[in-house]
Amino acid sequence: MKQKSYKGVAMEGWVARWYDKIRGTPKEQPTLVHKIKAAIPQGARLLEIAPGPGHLARALAKNGYYRVEGLDISHTFVEMAGTLSIHKGIPVDFHQGDVADMPFEEESFDGIVCVAAFKNFSQPVKALQEMRRVLKKGGRIWILDLRKEVTEEDLQYHLQEEMQLRGLHLLFTRLIFKHFLLKNAYTRQEMKELTVLAGWARVDFEEDALSLYTMY
Repeated sequence: MKQKSYKGVAMEGWVARWYDKIRGTPKEQPTLVHKIKAAIPQGARLLEIAPGPGHLARALAKNGYYRVEGLDISHTFVEMAGTLSIHKGIPVDFHQGDVADMPFEEESFDGIVCVAAFKNFSQPVKALQEMRRVLKKGGRIWILDLRKEVTEEDLQYHLQEEMQLRGLHLLFTRLIFKHFLLKNAYTRQEMKELTVLAGWARVDFEEDALSLYTMY
């Protein structure tokens, strides 16, 4: 029997639409776009893994700056992202598929980015190996996700002040973070161990109050 490619509940139907509603455009998006543009020249081919509704992918593809594709396990997100991209007139190709078995040839992309999804992959080492397989020589990878050591105070600030959640949305999201997301999240040391197992080299780490950046 094939192993499920994700942990937790499938991001399909109303779950996916609710997630998009409460998350919106991530606050870290402008900073991440700047980091990518500083490292990868215009016109390059990029892959976003688990793009959800595609906000970051479209920001990178805007005005034809990059040729961008997205890969998501969720049929709902692929449909949402494609529809929004057509509506906004920003060409991005979104594919449905598993990060641990990507439908791309070796050395296909100049850069790969994955935001707020890595902790949910059921085969993290295979996912890292696949990212490296489809990356061109000299390419770059960015993984940005929740860090396991986040404090209660920083999490509360993120939910209330940055995500602007109130009432039932705040309560429900806090429960999801506490009982699912934080349990799946990795520490810096755990991410180091995963990258070693996957055969990654020259890995760098950065972190802030909420997030851990892993960069190849």
